[in-house]
Amino acid sequence: MRVLLVYKNTIAIERIAICCLSAALKEKGHEVRLVIVGITDHADILQTVKDFRPGVIGYTAMTGEHDTLLDLNREFKTFHDFFAVMGGPHATFCPDVLEEEGLNAICTGEGDLVFPELCRCLDAGEDYTTVSTFNFRLDGKIISNPKADLVEDLDDLPFPDRQILYDADPQFLKTSTKFFMAARGCPYKCSYCFNVKYNEAYKNKGKIIRCRSPEKMIQEIEWVIDNHFIRHVSFIDDLFILKPKEWIREFADLYKERIGLPFDCTVRANAVRDETIATLKDAGMAFVWMGVESGDEVAAN
Repeated sequence: MRVLLVYKNTIAIERIAICCLSAALKEKGHEVRLVIVGITDHADILQTVKDFRPGVIGYTAMTGEHDTLLDLNREFKTFHDFFAVMGGPHATFCPDVLEEEGLNAICTGEGDLVFPELCRCLDAGEDYTTVSTFNFRLDGKIISNPKADLVEDLDDLPFPDRQILYDADPQFLKTSTKFFMAARGCPYKCSYCFNVKYNEAYKNKGKIIRCRSPEKMIQEIEWVIDNHFIRHVSFIDDLFILKPKEWIREFADLYKERIGLPFDCTVRANAVRDETIATLKDAGMAFVWMGVESGDEVAAN
């Protein structure tokens, strides 16, 4: 199956989720390309659809980005026949977007395993309407399927397909910082964060927090060092520091020995421990990111 991935450029950061989806699709034999609205010229986007002739076009959108992509999808539909899927935060938390003209399905959660399966069913002419985590619109009716279990072992997934991103936007090749995810999930219930609803939706569907093994994480960074320009590593986990002490120690030892580049990561004030910070600093941690919900505990309560 030929799959075209599309997103709107609104933040200057590598979208690792797109790279993960591309890698998962390619691992199952699908052919994948990416265009970025706002980076790729509109005429070139239309020509890509005409030349590539994708059977599936997959959009990922945060709320606010979705309108542009829906308009683009309707334009595609005027000259090409394809199966239109939207995923990402907007489709996950606003599933009524499926009622928009031109969409055939939405993905309401992790797509690493289920998106390739959907494409396989479509390519084989099999019934696709039972694929987990997807809602479908068929003959004017909405079919809502339960979510598949969360991916249990992140080491089973292929490394993110960064090349598809760099081909679509060569500017990313020039940036000295490259982004990585060592884990998925966060247990906290911050009122401003999507994780509260997301965790509720995945209740009894597997462990919320899942970590790559330190060895696999180091191997991915080594691959990027060998193939791309990089001087700084940035870990964009929801909360990098929230890992077992054994994981932190093993990772720090491997990172110091085999990587040696400065890195940053995400922390939460109440999860910071002197020992952990010292271990990571010794390995090369240059600074950390921390969100502050309120500077006034009285007002916050």
